[in-house]
Amino acid sequence: MEQRVFIELHAKHQRELMLYAKRLTGDWLVAEDIVADAFAKLWVVEVAIENTRAWLFAVIRRAAFDHNKHKKVVHGNEKDLIDFLDDEEYDPQKDENYKIELEFCQKLTAHIDKLPEKYRIAFRLSFIENLNTNEIAERMNCSVKTARRYKSEAIKLLKIAWVRGWMLVGLFILEKVEFFMRLF
Repeated sequence: MEQRVFIELHAKHQRELMLYAKRLTGDWLVAEDIVADAFAKLWVVEVAIENTRAWLFAVIRRAAFDHNKHKKVVHGNEKDLIDFLDDEEYDPQKDENYKIELEFCQKLTAHIDKLPEKYRIAFRLSFIENLNTNEIAERMNCSVKTARRYKSEAIKLLKIAWVRGWMLVGLFILEKVEFFMRLF
């Protein structure tokens, strides 16, 4: 990506991404880190991104979800997960789409956590950290072919879990969720 284009994207979207990340995390400092990380990922991504704004929002949503999940574990307080969007401008209890997406993400995360370790790692590196197969192979210290197989098997097992569980309904409800679309 050209530096000029990157700077323009940063100037154009940084404020709204900060507000979105703050809304998701409830913390300006965490929001700032998440947005900076999202732009850092954008800078090093090697493939063309069709809709950069949507990609950035998806990266931030995943990072905020991971942050809040970690926060819940660290603090041992279930209320933190619900309150992470508690803001005067936004009430998640009134947002039905938020409830559906949160439940969907929790179910998907539970299924991902049940994958065999190598499949789970390959899946997270690919779809959460947005690494390509070569980078996954390097991180996992295996061949590119093996990394591709791990990723493929993870997707296959998640599809099976999808069909068996209630998530088949979620498939139609949440068809606009970006990371879901990448699975199929």
